[in-house]
Amino acid sequence: MAAMGYAILRMEPRTIQGTAAMLRHALREAPVPNAEPGAEPPQVLAGHGTAQAGMAVLRGMVEDCKAAKRWQKSIKPVVDVLVTFSRDDGTRLDKRQQDSYFRDALDFLNARYGAENVLCAAIHRDETTSHLQVLIAARHEGGRLSSSKLMGNRTALSALQDDFHEAVAKPFGLLRGEKRTNAKHVPVRALYAAMNAGAEPPDFRPVPPELTMGERLRLNGYQKEEREKQRQQAIDHNNAQRELLTRQAADGRKLHPSLIAKQATRYRAAVQQAENAAQAATRAEKRAAEAGKRAEARAGQAQALDKLLDAKKAELERLDRTIEQRRGHGRDGPSFGPR
Repeated sequence: MAAMGYAILRMEPRTIQGTAAMLRHALREAPVPNAEPGAEPPQVLAGHGTAQAGMAVLRGMVEDCKAAKRWQKSIKPVVDVLVTFSRDDGTRLDKRQQDSYFRDALDFLNARYGAENVLCAAIHRDETTSHLQVLIAARHEGGRLSSSKLMGNRTALSALQDDFHEAVAKPFGLLRGEKRTNAKHVPVRALYAAMNAGAEPPDFRPVPPELTMGERLRLNGYQKEEREKQRQQAIDHNNAQRELLTRQAADGRKLHPSLIAKQATRYRAAVQQAENAAQAATRAEKRAAEAGKRAEARAGQAQALDKLLDAKKAELERLDRTIEQRRGHGRDGPSFGPR
């Protein structure tokens, strides 16, 4: 079988509370925002069928550690293991091959960490890429719990990748990740995040209000054109930012649950910024409308004054004509004075 994509094995330590959340996620007892509606339920290969049962076992292990004085609050007692492959291999490998790959991976983990320590192992096919999630109680050295001890240092993790590739991935034509590179591995919580998962909230700009009647009368052609241009540019920019926000929201549905809360904070900030910009635009339009009404009222008053002035002017002109007529009659008419 020709090698195509990469095998993916990622491990992440979990606290007791984090384990409870991930058990609910693994068994689909909690809503999964990026799950496809109507997809098949998780295929549980090992461990417990409910989060409550798995947590009961884990708490029993923790109590044993406390009784033996081998417990600290800072301990993360569970390792969350994610096994999958490059996205293109999801179409190259059929369902039977994928099942075989995941079962071989579970056998590998059981042999390495003990099948009795597996709290849950489930195959998920309702997300972007099919994958196996295994939650393992990190027991070692006579029952102690410590994910850091179980996982080991960088050298131990590299050796784990070597062994996993040889025992599980290689027969399916999957490559091992490149060794000793500066590339940073994507953690479990971010494996299914979209490329723009870290994008900043869109930058909405205030939209200048439409020109009032007074501004249209006061500004010259160039100034009016510039104002209209600035307004349209702001509208176009905000429309583009809203489209970006829509795409980010769609990409956000692909996020692993551990990133949903963080990304939701960004979206809430973006939405709040959009609302603030919309409210500012509404207030500006309201002020512009009020200014327009005042300008119209002043224009009406000016028209009334102009009519009044015209009437007064006409009246003065009639008086002038009357006076002129009387003066002319006095010069040319008969005189009745004494002779």
